[in-house]
Amino acid sequence: MKTLLLLLSVSIALSLNSYAQKTGSFNEIITFNGEQRTLSFYVPSNYSPDSTYKLMVGLHGMGDNSSNYSSAIHSSLSWQTVIPNTIFVYPDGGSDQSKDFYAPLGDEQIITEAINYAKSLYSNIDSDEIILQGFSLGGRSALIFGLDNPEMFKGLVLNTPAIQGIFDLENELGLAYSINYKNASKIPIAIVHGEEDFPYLEINQKLEKKLIRENGVVYRAQIPNMPHTIPPSQIEVSFFNFVNNPLRNGVDIELVDLEIPQRTCDNTLKPKILIRNFGGIASGPINLKVIINGNETGYLQDIILEPFNSLEIALQNESLTLSEGLNTVEVIAEPSSGTDLNENNNSTTSEISMYSESIGESLFMGFEGQEKYTEDWFNESEGNLLTWGIDGDVSKSGNNSMSTFNTILLFTSQGLSEDLLSPYFDLTQIENKSVTFDYAFNYHKYTPPYFTQDVIFTDTLKVYISNDCGETYDLLFEKAGEDLATASQPIENPLNLTSAIYVPNNDEWGTINIDLSDYSFQSSSTLKFSLVSGQGGTIYIDNIIIGDAPTSVESIAKKTFTITPNPAKSNIKIDDNYQSAETTYTLTSITGNIIDSFDVNNSMNIDVNKLNSGVYFITKTNGNSSETHKFIKE
Repeated sequence: MKTLLLLLSVSIALSLNSYAQKTGSFNEIITFNGEQRTLSFYVPSNYSPDSTYKLMVGLHGMGDNSSNYSSAIHSSLSWQTVIPNTIFVYPDGGSDQSKDFYAPLGDEQIITEAINYAKSLYSNIDSDEIILQGFSLGGRSALIFGLDNPEMFKGLVLNTPAIQGIFDLENELGLAYSINYKNASKIPIAIVHGEEDFPYLEINQKLEKKLIRENGVVYRAQIPNMPHTIPPSQIEVSFFNFVNNPLRNGVDIELVDLEIPQRTCDNTLKPKILIRNFGGIASGPINLKVIINGNETGYLQDIILEPFNSLEIALQNESLTLSEGLNTVEVIAEPSSGTDLNENNNSTTSEISMYSESIGESLFMGFEGQEKYTEDWFNESEGNLLTWGIDGDVSKSGNNSMSTFNTILLFTSQGLSEDLLSPYFDLTQIENKSVTFDYAFNYHKYTPPYFTQDVIFTDTLKVYISNDCGETYDLLFEKAGEDLATASQPIENPLNLTSAIYVPNNDEWGTINIDLSDYSFQSSSTLKFSLVSGQGGTIYIDNIIIGDAPTSVESIAKKTFTITPNPAKSNIKIDDNYQSAETTYTLTSITGNIIDSFDVNNSMNIDVNKLNSGVYFITKTNGNSSETHKFIKE
């Protein structure tokens, strides 16, 4: 019996020892929360039980799985060469792979299970050398879990953490968990995303600033020409280097943010700046310079910034004066002595328009780019993904209109307002005291089985007037849903962006006229056209007239090329008789990804069969000018 037990013991020991030597890519199945879950491993081929190894835990994105993610990273991206002497483990998101690792709640603990299981197989993993990495929604999960448990990890490498809009960023979605920004100073965080990753471009910039305001040990890089993907290993290496060694030998004063309004009626500038020390050594006093239209004002801030500490400063000085019209403002921050590790991040430039006088004549805006005072119209956003923008394919007259769009298919935007602001005008000098504009709008309706009962999603159009430089506003007009719609029926059950976008027929336009006679004696007024999101609708505005209609309108630029048919199922035809040797064309997706580039010789047919259904854009570039038109692939 003793002999049998001894033989079994030796057999088990040999088996475990043999298993521990397993290298390359392989999967393990564990039971987690009553479900079979896959852990995908990659172990270096030269693994030695006598050496100490780091561990990286990688979280895949929405709809992916651990095996595919591991294969992509180690077959094409070759991260094993970027971070050598590392064992990699990739937990699978489970049966709810359309969600992230926080759905259902508690699912995030698969991260802890993956770490413990890896340690059970490879006892030579260094617990102080564990990196948590994630892509897209996996990156969002890694951010949340890492900030909740900073003591568990050497650092976080976040490849486009898919923060779901401004409400998610601000922890205002009402979820049972939140982003714990207060712990940002306790763990190095590297964020990387692409310049062509439209849905997540601005939100990742805002994420960095949120972390920096908490003295976060954070490094963000924006990769040119990259869509929603992971960069190659030669780029990724810098992010792993940062989380391993964030403290550089020197001072690096970084000007993170310059906060000024787009326009003002006050000729004294009061900028607010956010600076930090991105280096590994405490700074001395910091020199600040504010340069307005070439005129410089200097400050010496008698402060010391420790590594990764930040400071917000409101600058006030009577010498910071603005000129009438457009002003260029540059702010520079740099150490007063010693060498700065990176002088390229010391300054930032913005523009502000100052108006002390109002326009004393009627105004017309048809969004053709040639109207008088075009540069005096402004957009203001509360952080929605989509804002007011020129639409070159829908108009009441001419070529263009101004439009924006909301849907439940994108990030939560309920209550967010997109505002279009008019120039300041003097009603005492305008005879016809009214505003008139053309518009087209439709909203969304969902019916069973998509909801248990009929549900309406509709945005609201509001028009306001201000007579104190935008400090306060009076409501002039408000409509939504069926009252605002210019189509006979709502868009029913749109399940993708293509079907959710409303494109009006020529007869589906309305006209709104608002009486401004109650404000006849106001010499400085501005109008605000606000689309308040109810998560459903497309709106177009054209031909805004404040006062009398113009007796003549400057010539409207013609479209130089056309796309037919539109919408298209299999092929589109581009016709263009206005070309030069410099003319080029690009085909891009709604997220900004460049799909193709080509030349057109008067006419060209393009096969779009392989494109997914959705909205696409073709841009014609001719020297310094460009023209863009959209088409819909059914």
